[in-house]
Amino acid sequence: MDKKALALHLIKQDLKYRQMVVAQNSVGIQIEFHPDLVRVIRALMGHSNVKTIDDWVDVYVQGMAKIEKITWGNEAGIYIVALNIYKSLESFN
Repeated sequence: MDKKALALHLIKQDLKYRQMVVAQNSVGIQIEFHPDLVRVIRALMGHSNVKTIDDWVDVYVQGMAKIEKITWGNEAGIYIVALNIYKSLESFN
């Protein structure tokens, strides 16, 4: 798996995880563990030394927030959101 494919895969998995967290929070179950995939994805995309790290992370977090609009189990929707996040982050070269 190349770096782009792996970064996109991690973004999709993070979206699914966040979707699960939102669903559990809605029924009163709190999750304390939040994996920090941002750093790994940044490194895979070659953005480890980006000067505007806060802006990069903001774009990632804003993209992750869109998961609340995707129907549970909608793989195509998750892929589209993940691809849009990836493309937005790509502009930070």
